[in-house]
This record gives sequence, structure tokens and C-alpha cells, in this order.
Amino acid sequence: MIPSSLYGVSETRAVRDAIDKKVVARFEFAGVPANRTKYSILWLVLDPQGVDVCAKDPGFAVDVTFRGKIADFVAVYLGYLPWRQVEGKEIIVEGTDRRLIKEVPTWIRLDKIVGRDFPVVKGVVRERTTGAI
Repeated sequence: MIPSSLYGVSETRAVRDAIDKKVVARFEFAGVPANRTKYSILWLVLDPQGVDVCAKDPGFAVDVTFRGKIADFVAVYLGYLPWRQVEGKEIIVEGTDRRLIKEVPTWIRLDKIVGRDFPVVKGVVRERTTGAI
């Protein structure tokens, strides 16, 4: 597992007490640069004890699957696009538990904006890629 802080999913972004059981979300990103395809699928594992981001299947049943362009996910995560504008359109959300899907914005805090509500993480080395996100 990858420390969730490396991907910006931390105790401030993910709300552990918004869920009462382990929740596994699978993210399938389209438009990932060719040299980063190993990150085209990631898993977010939340439970009341912690948060983990996994680049390999953690082996738990998936509760919610998100599919869409990486640029749309980044735009929502950074606050450039509201979740309600892309949910079900640019970003498809699937799962068997409709209540859980409806609660997605509460347990990932999609109402918060990096740089306004959360500090920008300093000291993180970011690689430049060609082309815009």
C-alpha cells in the first residue's frame, strides 16, 4: 500500500467517521500518460481506523467504482469543478449500495478545495509531463 498522504488523501480529506464499515473504492482513470499507466487504476480503502491508497488490488470486495478522465478527477479534487457537475456525466460512479454512492462527497470531502481548505503540500517533487491535464 502507498501512504495516502502521497496522493493527497489524508485524515483531513477522507472522513473516517463518515463511514461505519470498511469501504473500498476503485478508481479507473482514462487519459493517464503512457509512462504512468501503472497508476491508471487505484484503490482507496477507508475504514474507521485508517485510510490507504493502493496501486495494486488490495484483495477486498469493491464497494464503489469510479470511471473517467484523470483530468476531470483532478479538476474536482482541486475544486475547479463541482462534484455535482461531473457525477454521472464525465465521472461514472457504480456500485450496488446506492446509499453509499450518494454519500461519496461526504466521505471524500469533495466540497473542500486544496489551497483554500487544505494546505498545499510543500516539498513534494512533481514531475513535469508534456501536454496539459
